[in-house]
Amino acid sequence: MKILIPTLIVISSVFMSCKQNNTQSNTNSNVTGEILQTTQTPPDIANNSDGFYRQLKGTIGTAEVQMSLVKIGTKLYGKYAYSRIGQLIDLSPRGTEENIDADGKFVLFEFATDKNGDYNQTGTFNGQILPNGLVKGVWTSADEKKNLNFELNDAPANDAANISISKIEKQEGDCEGESEVTCAHFEVIYPTIKQLPDRNEQTKQLINTTILNVLAESMPTEQPTAPDKAAELFIQDFKEQDSEYKMGWEYELTTEVYQNANNILSIGFANYIFTGGAHPNHSESYYNFNLKTGQLIELGDIFKPKYETQLTALAEQKIRSLHNIGAKSPLSEAGFFEDKFELNDNFSISATGITFLYNPYEITPYVMGEQLIFIPFKEVKDLLQPGGLINWSF
Repeated sequence: MKILIPTLIVISSVFMSCKQNNTQSNTNSNVTGEILQTTQTPPDIANNSDGFYRQLKGTIGTAEVQMSLVKIGTKLYGKYAYSRIGQLIDLSPRGTEENIDADGKFVLFEFATDKNGDYNQTGTFNGQILPNGLVKGVWTSADEKKNLNFELNDAPANDAANISISKIEKQEGDCEGESEVTCAHFEVIYPTIKQLPDRNEQTKQLINTTILNVLAESMPTEQPTAPDKAAELFIQDFKEQDSEYKMGWEYELTTEVYQNANNILSIGFANYIFTGGAHPNHSESYYNFNLKTGQLIELGDIFKPKYETQLTALAEQKIRSLHNIGAKSPLSEAGFFEDKFELNDNFSISATGITFLYNPYEITPYVMGEQLIFIPFKEVKDLLQPGGLINWSF
C-alpha cells in the first residue's frame, strides 16, 4: 500500500479554504477499521454528509461528454472527458470561492495540461443543478471567444460503486479576516462505499477499512491518527506556536474520483499543507480497487508479465515530449534529478487510459510541479492482460 508522507502533502486541482466558522453541534464520527475505531466527535468538529457523488453524461455543444461531480456543502468539483478523446479534465472552484449556492447555481473552472506541460485554465462552466437533477448552463472558453450550451443528466456507469461523500472540518481563529496569522483550518473530504455492484458486504467493508487506514496514515501527525483526532492535534499545535513567528496554518485532504465503472474504483487523495516555510507542500496518492475482491490493483494485475521495459520506455517518451527533451539528451539538463527514468506505482485508471503521477520533489524540483504521464490503453493494447481487468472497449 502506498503511504502518503505527512511532510510532503497534495492538492491536484481543488483548493479548499477557510470559509465556515464551525461552532454548531455536529454528529458523531462513526467509523471503524484496523486503525480508525468508533470515536466520539468533539462538538466543534464538523462531520457532515451534505454532499454527493454523481456520474453524468450529456453534451457540450454537440460534443458528447461524461462527467463526475462531487459536492460537499458549498463546494463543487469533479472531472469530465470528451467521449472521443477520453483524457480527464479537472473541474474546481477558483481559490477560496464557495462555488454552489442553495439554488444549485454554480461556477466551475476547468483546468488541463497543455502540449507544453503547463497546467492552465481552459474554460468555465456557469450552470445550475435543477430540482429534477438536470445539470445545464453555458460553457465558455478561457479566452471567452466561444460559448456553448451544456446539458447533463445522471448516467451511472456499469458495475460502479455507490459512494457517499463526507467532511471533517475544524477551524481556529478568524479565517475570513485580513490577518491570516490568526487562522488555522483543517479539512478532510473522504468517500464511503455504500453499496457495491454485487452487494457484497464483506468486500465493501474491506474497501472502506482500507480507505480509513489510508486517511489515518495521511494525517499530519507522527503516527497514524483518525482524522477527527488529527484535527484536534493540528489546532493544538497551532495554538502552541511561538507568538514571535506565528503564521496561519492549513491542512486539506480532498478525494478525487478517476474511475468508478467496470468493477474498478480509482481514487486519489489530494493533500495540501502549510505550517510555515517558503511554500506549501502538496502531493497526491492514487488507490485503485477491484470492486469484486476489495483488493488494491497493481500494475501486474493490468499488464502481461515482463511489461516493465516497454511501458517504461513509452512513459519516458511521453515525459520527454512533454518537456521537449530530445531522445538522446540527458533528462537532468531539463531539471530532472536523474538521467535514468523509472516507472513508479502511483497510477490512476480512467475509462481510456492509465495516468502516472510524480509528486513535487520525486523526480523534479518543487518549482517544476507534479509530473503527469497519461498513456491511452489503445497505445498499450498488446501489453494488457487478455481477459483481464481492462476488458472494455476504448
